[in-house]
Amino acid sequence: MSDNGAVLVVDGRDGLGQVLTDRAVTHGVERARRHGISAVAVRNSGHFGTAAYFTRKAAEQGCVAILVTNASPAMAPWGGREKRVGTNPWSVAAPGGRYGTVVMDIANTTVARGKIYHAKERGQPIPEGWAADADGVPTTDPRRAIEGLILPMAGHKGYAISFMFDVLAGVLTGSAFGGAVVGPYQPAGKSGVGHLLICVDIRAMADPAEFEQRMEALVEGTKATPAAPGVSEVFVPGEPETTARLIEDDRIAAVTLTGSNRAGAAVGSAAGRAAKKSVLELGGSDAFVVLDDADIEAAAAAAVKARFTNSGQSCVCAKRFIVDASVADAFTSAFVAGVQALRAGDPRERDTQVGPLARDDLRAAIQRQVDESVAAGARLLTGGKPLPGAGYFYQPTVLADTGPGMPAFDEETFGPLAAVAVAHGDEEAVRLANAGAYGLGLSVWTADAGRGIALARRITSGAAFINAVVASDPRLPFGGTKRSGYGRELAAAGVREFTNTRTYWVGT
Repeated sequence: MSDNGAVLVVDGRDGLGQVLTDRAVTHGVERARRHGISAVAVRNSGHFGTAAYFTRKAAEQGCVAILVTNASPAMAPWGGREKRVGTNPWSVAAPGGRYGTVVMDIANTTVARGKIYHAKERGQPIPEGWAADADGVPTTDPRRAIEGLILPMAGHKGYAISFMFDVLAGVLTGSAFGGAVVGPYQPAGKSGVGHLLICVDIRAMADPAEFEQRMEALVEGTKATPAAPGVSEVFVPGEPETTARLIEDDRIAAVTLTGSNRAGAAVGSAAGRAAKKSVLELGGSDAFVVLDDADIEAAAAAAVKARFTNSGQSCVCAKRFIVDASVADAFTSAFVAGVQALRAGDPRERDTQVGPLARDDLRAAIQRQVDESVAAGARLLTGGKPLPGAGYFYQPTVLADTGPGMPAFDEETFGPLAAVAVAHGDEEAVRLANAGAYGLGLSVWTADAGRGIALARRITSGAAFINAVVASDPRLPFGGTKRSGYGRELAAAGVREFTNTRTYWVGT
């Protein structure tokens, strides 16, 4: 509809709300990076489902995000008895440092409408205080509640918030508002839902590292609040309370997770509180170390495979290539040539070597890591842009002159991005390899296996491969150190993680 740089207005033409809002996040983050703050209005959309999914995506890309929407009438104006205002959900999300994304997602009613429908399907009553019938009389019958009213949270305050969100998501965006919005539980047709997304690039207001430190202090201070009687823990918005309840169940003896660091923190802390065993296999930023006596052609060929397997979307992919200065030019030249020869395309075709990324936000994250690293002094040797066409393709990319302080070196790069760093001798190679926050795998390339093993002993990782690409093998233990997790999977060690050694003493 209109594009004013920081402000974009889109007509969804009654399309899928999930798809439209996902695109809104992409545009909102990109514009926030250029202007510091952005607003994306979507009119004539369908309902988007869970608001937190979208604000979390923006927060994971360095923004504070606010998303509001409107919905079909569910509550009466304060003092009225006829539905005029929707539940009008909203979400706010921000990066929380080591605590992951702090995110709030709520409707402005006492309960989400879907829970009432769920109770109706199961033939169960709803709690008192959730709803009223068509005459405004409180009810616990979900059928009468659906025909009647859902009560606002916090009384008149919840109604007022919902009313103003109809202004933002309905009136301002040019969408339907009030009684004109069509609900998702009604016959298919034009819903006329509106959304408004606001993204603030943290860098426009604060140093991102300082912001995350302040967020961590806020979370820590909040969680340190003494718990009330009968409460086991104080939560901050967005913490997976369901996960904690599941792990605390007496039927659960131990838990293992392969996933993100945020998920790992939630599972690990819940298991610790419940005094139960846990194994975490999390992210990785594996170092691929090339010493001065290595077979350069063999190392470069292996480096291409180690980095770009599965389009770089694997925790055990090599991501940081630390090369001795005496062979750096030769290795880099051979490595870049191998990367440029890779064929990107349909993963169903046999000759395809690089497929698409799983999601658009992963591609956006790679682009951010490339842009910020180049701005910090890295050199782009090849790639560096999305590939056109259908699918979330990204050019196989190599950055040179990287090091600590650059996203491509410090963060997990979950995509086709390789970071090359030059080391002046074995000591600096060890220092650079240990400079990362992760410690999953390590690959060392040298003509002297003994030298490779000696160097590997000085680098913290869960596995060390000499003249070979890091891989998992069911015959061998697999797991990480540092932010890559703890415990071991596979082989006998993996079995023992979920057994208890029991002592028997039989007197005579």
